[in-house]
Amino acid sequence: MQDTFFAFPGWSKGFCVVNGFNLGRYWKIGPQHTLYVPGPILREGVNEFILFEESSPAPFISSIPYAIL
Repeated sequence: MQDTFFAFPGWSKGFCVVNGFNLGRYWKIGPQHTLYVPGPILREGVNEFILFEESSPAPFISSIPYAIL
């Protein structure tokens, strides 16, 4: 799998875990607006995503090939 970045448009504040690996925290005010996802973390087929959102979750996250800093 290739490296990618997750963006959280419409999400407020929380953290993201993928396949047991803590990617980090996100917050709508920044400083960064994407989380880096190393390729080896992702698996072919089914992946487990755990998103903890403190206030109001949005309907989706985005996987994009570049960072938004």
